[in-house]
Amino acid sequence: MKLQRFRSLNHKVLSYVGWSALALLLAAAFVSFCVQYKHSRVNTVSILNQLLDTVENTVSVAAYSKNKNIAEEVINGLLKNDIVNRVTISCAEGFVLERSRNNDLNSAHEVSRPIYSLFDAKEITGHITIQPSAQYSFTEAKYATVSNIFSSFILISLTSLVILYVIRKYISRPLTFVSNTLHDISSGREKLIPVLKNNMNDELGRLRDDINTLLSTLDEKFNSEYELRQHVESMERAVRHMYNSSSAGLFLLDVHGRLLTANSTLRKIFAIEDLEEREEPCFFADFFKDRRSFETLLSEVLVSNQLESGDFLLADREGIGPVWVHCLLSKIRVSPEKIHLEGVLFDVTRRVEEERAIQHEAAHDPLTGLLNRYAAQEVFERDATYRKACFLMMDLDGFKQANDTHGHLVGDKVLEITSDRLRRCVRSSDIVCRFGGDEFLVILPHCHLPNRSAKIAEQIVASIQQPMFIEKDVIVTVSISVGIADGTIDRVVDFNSMIETADTAMYEVKRHGKNGYCVVDENGEMYTKFFGVDFS
Repeated sequence: MKLQRFRSLNHKVLSYVGWSALALLLAAAFVSFCVQYKHSRVNTVSILNQLLDTVENTVSVAAYSKNKNIAEEVINGLLKNDIVNRVTISCAEGFVLERSRNNDLNSAHEVSRPIYSLFDAKEITGHITIQPSAQYSFTEAKYATVSNIFSSFILISLTSLVILYVIRKYISRPLTFVSNTLHDISSGREKLIPVLKNNMNDELGRLRDDINTLLSTLDEKFNSEYELRQHVESMERAVRHMYNSSSAGLFLLDVHGRLLTANSTLRKIFAIEDLEEREEPCFFADFFKDRRSFETLLSEVLVSNQLESGDFLLADREGIGPVWVHCLLSKIRVSPEKIHLEGVLFDVTRRVEEERAIQHEAAHDPLTGLLNRYAAQEVFERDATYRKACFLMMDLDGFKQANDTHGHLVGDKVLEITSDRLRRCVRSSDIVCRFGGDEFLVILPHCHLPNRSAKIAEQIVASIQQPMFIEKDVIVTVSISVGIADGTIDRVVDFNSMIETADTAMYEVKRHGKNGYCVVDENGEMYTKFFGVDFS
């Protein structure tokens, strides 16, 4: 927008009054000239009538006697007056004399009078006509107008000066002072308009009081708003500091799971620094190893309208081990048509590791690292694919003698070596369990091939009976008795019943020579095989 040039109020008033005075003076001059000109014409007619009265008798003599000399003298005498431009004398018998000052066209009205006989006042013997000078009337009007203009100029000038003085003193100067004072007042600076001495009891004085009241009110509101803004800014800084220094990751998502904003803690956890500079959308689920699990949580929040949570493993990053996080997610309605999801994310890697360590300790034997009995039973009963399986119940032969001879440390080492050899004989999907003491359990799922459990038992017996080198001068040799409960039949089996069957078969081996295995088939018949070496 183009700024207009500033014009002072005093200059405007002076300009308007000056031009108004000039226009008034010109109007007065025009009116005065018209009046004076009209008056001059009336006065001219009056003078001409007086001249005619003076020469009336002489003209009557000249007309009666038809004396041109007398008539010419009358005409010449009349033309000596500046007011007369032309004189015409005419008689009834055709006697006509006419003289004028010049031949210029004169539009002034003529004054004519009849000439009466000297002896009969009712007899007209001729006419005398006088045409006045138009220039005379104009000149007379001009002189009178100039005089009137001079008087009007003095009167209008004095009146204008008085008006200017009054307006300047009581209106324009106080308004200019108020305007300049208001213009110089800056935001937040307490300043009032001083008292206007000449306008204490008029409208400008009341305006000054109202402006000062308004300024005081605005100043109070400004100070209150300034204090409130300072308080709000202080709270915003505190909240922003809390937001960015929080140990939890704070974030905001849209309904599609796109990351809109996040604090510094979340950026550090996810190792993202250029969130605002990314051109492509950043989906929150991409940061997790199993993105479907987070998408499921997202769907649950949108449907349930409640706070939902879950533990998630972050996607693998080079040089960084597994990182677990706990995520809390809730839905917020930004507007009637817009929904966002706000969330809190904690690094729970230590907690998850500790829980897993506790679970591992609760489910595994502390000496051998194998599953204990209860954990093995839980795994078996949790997975339906294990329901048709072969159970191998085992007990070491000669372990008590080795333990008594070399001590408990050597006995523990024997159990560790036995556990390691058992793992080598089976698949990673098979269940290996330390049942208690020197008893072990192996569960073979999907054991559909004939004699597969017997082949595994032969491998276990052959592996265990190999000498165990504990120390330089300590070599321990033990054997193992294996009882097998065949679960290849097409029926659902119970864990405890399978253990009982395998345990019965194992003791059958123990009673008849040890270092072998015994298989109980689906008909309850036993098949036993020994390897002929007894380490008891």
